[in-house]
Amino acid sequence: MRLQLYYLEEDVMDLPENRGFDQLKINSLLRQLKEEREIDYTIISHPSPAELDRAYQAAIICSSWNRYPIRKVFGTNKSSGSFFGRGVPALLAYEGERPVQVIPHEGPQGEPTTIRDYLENLLTGDGGGEALARRMDKLRRIIGPIGAPTSELVREGRRR
Repeated sequence: MRLQLYYLEEDVMDLPENRGFDQLKINSLLRQLKEEREIDYTIISHPSPAELDRAYQAAIICSSWNRYPIRKVFGTNKSSGSFFGRGVPALLAYEGERPVQVIPHEGPQGEPTTIRDYLENLLTGDGGGEALARRMDKLRRIIGPIGAPTSELVREGRRR
């Protein structure tokens, strides 16, 4: 797993999506993840508009795969993505070259999953796919053998 954090330090807005976003604490959590979980990270503190556009496109794809909304988290109904990385820091988690998570995002009840919460969950083992793997294992026991490894079932471009 690899993490990329996009933000303009001087533009972090006081919003629920940014709850707990303290750059020193975030840096500390990222260093801990690198040391304890060997998760690489990159902090892009002054992204160019082109970098932000590419990252937001990846975030849109990721949010549609995971079925959680990000439009209001990173912008407004009229201008989605206008706060992405500027006003609302954005964290993208990648497996290889594929984005698998975008944080913050709206949770099931409309509450935001914040960057700090996500990083802390990764450190305690509650994030990073462990819960998903447990759910999939439980379903495989119920369904029975599928005849294919999970990595073959979940891949880029899969359609329903």
